[in-house]
Amino acid sequence: MNRKTIKKYIEGQATIDEKEQIIKWIEADSKNRKEYQKLREVYDALVWIDEPTVLAKQSNQKTIYLPILKIAAVLAIIFLTNIFSYNYYIRKINREQMLTVIAPIGQYSEVVLPDSSHVWLNSNSRLQYPQNFNSSTREVFLEGEGFFKVEADPKHPFVVHTKDYAVQAIGTEFNISTIDQGAIKTSLLTGKLNIKIKHSKSKYELLPNQVFEYKNGSANYSTFTSLAYFDWRKALISIENESIEVLLKKVSHFYGLKLDIRNSRNLQDRYTGKFKTTEGIDHILKSIQVNSNFKYIRNENTLTIY
Repeated sequence: MNRKTIKKYIEGQATIDEKEQIIKWIEADSKNRKEYQKLREVYDALVWIDEPTVLAKQSNQKTIYLPILKIAAVLAIIFLTNIFSYNYYIRKINREQMLTVIAPIGQYSEVVLPDSSHVWLNSNSRLQYPQNFNSSTREVFLEGEGFFKVEADPKHPFVVHTKDYAVQAIGTEFNISTIDQGAIKTSLLTGKLNIKIKHSKSKYELLPNQVFEYKNGSANYSTFTSLAYFDWRKALISIENESIEVLLKKVSHFYGLKLDIRNSRNLQDRYTGKFKTTEGIDHILKSIQVNSNFKYIRNENTLTIY
């Protein structure tokens, strides 16, 4: 693939035909995907604005303020409406008359559903939904992380299925994350949600500014006062009084790496901070190392923490 065309694609200047060619090329071979990722990392490293990094502590939390970076614009395709100009592609499953949308590694996607509801997908996430909502409910299936802005329709409840539970909404804005293996977290911004645990009779209600987490068969509530749970839509990886281990899980998921933690002893300190995804993974990891004593090795598929 011509590198000038790839550069146009990353910058959001490619034509529709060029975008489709790039997507097919990336998906055709793992070597192509690796080449694209390397070119993307080089581009991201060149666009950041050199501003000083400031570290500050706040009570018993540690707050990280990092450089502000430019955001590279990318892609828009039929069936999807693009926001923040990020890449995506779409594949139809004819047998089930379902559409599958996948946000590629290191990119974000916005999907407009048949009922005009909007879904934003985080990197390396997948959404399945029917071509038309013809039944009494509007049902979709999520893997990874997604933010939902649901059109109100009391007669047709909106249901998001995840591995362990289903979330029912009528007209709400909320975030669901299944990034942390073994845990599913739902954060409600507006409206109200009903959550039903699969293979169980347990039901829960979620109100605005509440977070519901289901992990290892246990359900827990908490509240949030900042919008850090939703910052990923702005090309940010954010933590709000969370451990370095949680941050590393978010970072590895965004960049499509398997996380192998060999020593978690130095990863339990809690921080509040934001990282621009366009900084590149090594820049982010080195920034984290300033405040946490760990070493790492990264290859094309795995991030190993020592």
